[in-house]
Order: sequence, then structure tokens, then C-alpha cells
Amino acid sequence: MLFTLVKQDDTYQVQENGHLIYTIVQEKEGNLINILLKNPYEDVVLSFYQIKKWYHILPVLKSHEFTMYEQEEKIGELRKSKNGFDMIYHDVTYHIYGGRHAAKRSVIIFDRQMQVAEFTIEENSCTVNFSNGVFGSIYALCMYLFMEIMKENEFEEEAYLDHYQGMYMRSI
Repeated sequence: MLFTLVKQDDTYQVQENGHLIYTIVQEKEGNLINILLKNPYEDVVLSFYQIKKWYHILPVLKSHEFTMYEQEEKIGELRKSKNGFDMIYHDVTYHIYGGRHAAKRSVIIFDRQMQVAEFTIEENSCTVNFSNGVFGSIYALCMYLFMEIMKENEFEEEAYLDHYQGMYMRSI
């Protein structure tokens, strides 16, 4: 499957073959970000809520870590790891690495040793190539995160290069 995130003015649309699948809305609660994924009928399908970190010295630190909710049920988290990010979805951990390939910013997601998704980020759009349709809504929100929130310097280029499987060895 191939989803494309397109920024048009202040709205973000997720499209498949030119057809609207989702819209993405960012809200602020204080200084924390809430990202909502809505279907074409404006129903919230999935949401990411930014996590607030508490430390002894600093009272509040905003992080690029999120909890994932489907309606009122927490289904996972997206957390910073040593080489990138980890996504925990229904108690299964997926590893996320970012870097550059063919002069474009890219993010890849791994389930153990298998690459399951590849994101290509450009100035006003992002695409994700994946095979498991169950993850479509999560990948749609991740496209927005990688394009607008999580910048390239938050990933270790070396870890990305160690894991990137290239266009001929992909399992997606």
C-alpha cells in the first residue's frame, strides 16, 4: 500500500491513489501537542498525545514521545530510543530509524529483522510504502510526525544505514 500525506494550506490530507482517506488535525493543550486522525466523516479514528516528562531538576520537559489512543483505549506508545524511536503497539515493539537515501529524508520501521514500512519525506509531502493494512492509520499519523514534529537530527544516521535494506531487498 502507498499513502501520501499532502499539506494544503493549514490542512493535512492522507491520500491513497488520489482519494482522501484521512485528515490530520493538530491541537495544543497547554504547550503539549495532540494529533488527531479523522476519517472523511470527521470521526476521530486514532490520536497521538505528547508525553510530559517530569524530572527532579526541571519541573516539566516537553518530549517527542507520544501515547497512542483508539477512542478511549490506550493502544501503544512512541518513545525515544538510543538510535531513533521505538513504537510499542499492543505490546509488540517496532524499531524506527531515520536518515537519508537518494538525497531524500527517509524513515524506516522494523519488526525484528524485517523492514515493514518506509517513509519518504519531502518539503510539502510524505509517502509511506507498507504491506500490512492494519497499520495504515498508525502510519498515517507517523507521516505527520516525521514530516512536521520529529526532525532529521533526532535519528542516528549510522543506525539507519545499518538497517536500510534498499529497494530490491524490501519485504514490503
